Amino acid sequence: MSEMTSKERVRTTFAHHEPDRVPIFEIYIAERPLAALLGQPPADGAARLRSDCERIRAGDRDGVVRDHIRDVLAAHRLLGFDLIDVHPTYGAEPLLPEEIAPNTWRYDDPAGFWSVVHWDEGPDVFFSVDSYISREGLAGFKRYVEYLESLPTDPDLRMFDPLVYVLENAPDLFILGDADVTCPTLAPWMTVYLEALIEAPELVERYMDVTMERELKGLRYQLELGVDGVIGRNDWYGKNGPFMSPRHFRRFIMPYLKMIVDECHRYGVPFVEHLDGNTMPTADELWVELGIDGYHAIEPTAGMDIGLLKRRYGRHLTLLGNIDCGQTLTFGTEEEIRAEVRRILREAAPGGGFVFASSNSLHGRVPLESIWAMVRAVREYGTYPIAE
Repeated sequence: MSEMTSKERVRTTFAHHEPDRVPIFEIYIAERPLAALLGQPPADGAARLRSDCERIRAGDRDGVVRDHIRDVLAAHRLLGFDLIDVHPTYGAEPLLPEEIAPNTWRYDDPAGFWSVVHWDEGPDVFFSVDSYISREGLAGFKRYVEYLESLPTDPDLRMFDPLVYVLENAPDLFILGDADVTCPTLAPWMTVYLEALIEAPELVERYMDVTMERELKGLRYQLELGVDGVIGRNDWYGKNGPFMSPRHFRRFIMPYLKMIVDECHRYGVPFVEHLDGNTMPTADELWVELGIDGYHAIEPTAGMDIGLLKRRYGRHLTLLGNIDCGQTLTFGTEEEIRAEVRRILREAAPGGGFVFASSNSLHGRVPLESIWAMVRAVREYGTYPIAE
């Protein structure tokens, strides 16, 4: 078989045919490995945020956006990745935080809503640690929903400037836009949301309605621009299963997620859902009823078995995963990485419908040599037909 372009390779994969080789993808490359890959001075998420805020306040918002997406695209080119997920970024007039303590920032909305994020040095990620709603409870959530309902639902399209850049500069790659159901999974007020499922379900529906109206408008804009696919990056699962009951999942998540899936299919592009945790309790709802085209992450430490998923859903579901980024990529030897790559390829790649990726992302603890060991192994063992 002659060598395919990345776009051809991934389209063949989603059609559940075998391309020339297994495509490679990462949903996110943290600042630390990104800088190491590009031979830049050591960097991290906290330094990036400080620099971004300083430059944007000085009037260089466009330069900030351009420089970052240029680096991300350069890393994808260097590694030979076939897909790129282009995350939305700063809008035309972004809400910028103030650093209130070392590595801790506070965002203040003009309407009085605020949140606090903290940078975790180890994985090089930000976590939301406090907010107006988590302090005020259901009353704060109600006020927030009323505020959202008072706003125009047109998204700030400048958030998609990185997508425009990639579409213009990397038309050979399989380019993913972003859209998902709004759920405060990683916010400190997630407990308020879960309480509202029981105590104020109509309020939750209003929240889902108003956020989905804005999300669908942003999705349509990306589809009209010409993305090849769309990925959702929310999480509703922990290592033991979903954060809510199947009954609540059916009422508050599935109808809205179906809107996104159907909109993607109207444009003839696949929708991929990124989910950490154990998704098996609602696997049939996700991978059969909703018609989702791809499942990313497939966390092995949450008990997810990629071979089982391939056997059960592989005729119509494309799997994207799942080398263990918490253990194997972070602490494993090159031989351990190569062995896990070979096992995953044997279990998931035959017949197509498979993209190699980590079980979450290339976070800040992943050494550069492990990234290259993974890529080399996929290139060596991922040519079709896959060897036993």
